[in-house]
Amino acid sequence: NGNIEGNDSVGNVAGVNFGTIHHCYNMSEIRKAGKYSGGIVGYNAGTIHHAYNVGLVTETGANSGGIAGFNATTGVIDSVYCTADVWGGNKPKGALVGQNDGTLTNAYWDNQMATGATGDGKNTDTSVVGKKTTEMFAIFADDNTNWVHNCNLYPQLAMLAHTNAARVSVAPFFLHDTSDRVENAHSVQHDFKVSTENDVVWKAFRPEWIDIQGNNATLLYEDCYGTSVYI
Repeated sequence: NGNIEGNDSVGNVAGVNFGTIHHCYNMSEIRKAGKYSGGIVGYNAGTIHHAYNVGLVTETGANSGGIAGFNATTGVIDSVYCTADVWGGNKPKGALVGQNDGTLTNAYWDNQMATGATGDGKNTDTSVVGKKTTEMFAIFADDNTNWVHNCNLYPQLAMLAHTNAARVSVAPFFLHDTSDRVENAHSVQHDFKVSTENDVVWKAFRPEWIDIQGNNATLLYEDCYGTSVYI
């Protein structure tokens, strides 16, 4: 948990991967990095499986992604998801992979949270799926060996489910979601709910903008257009 800055090939687990990375998650942010920046790995030429990212990736160079910045032809990414945004900086950037030249399967992102990019930077990979927050809870539902599923939480890695940090990492926001409007983190116009499962307690980074009491988040601030806030 924290912020990471760097030059090229920056990742919160590894900058460059030619081996195997599995059963891990990231909560740290990447800010002001160069090309090939990823929530888990910057440049992937190996294998990543059973991993997820909840850390923001922003103000980076080309090829930035929530899981990997660049997935090379030898790269394999499977059973991953991202609930954090990838925005700012140079294109291509993707909620999961900035550029995918390898294999990407069973890959999902929360398109109410990760709204600054498509699943892969070129928006050509049909194996990545964007889902609303509540739809994310059921991904990997047929894999009870590697994932733990609890009501109203993102999937948790079974081998890490006992840690407090892991419990916090899978706690979602519940933004406004009705037939007339589905809100995302870039434009919030309605009060919303936060998950207090696992005794998670939320505090607002800008309490003058949002007041959080229990699982209720109340908007206190409107932007210069009087319409919405960004969370």
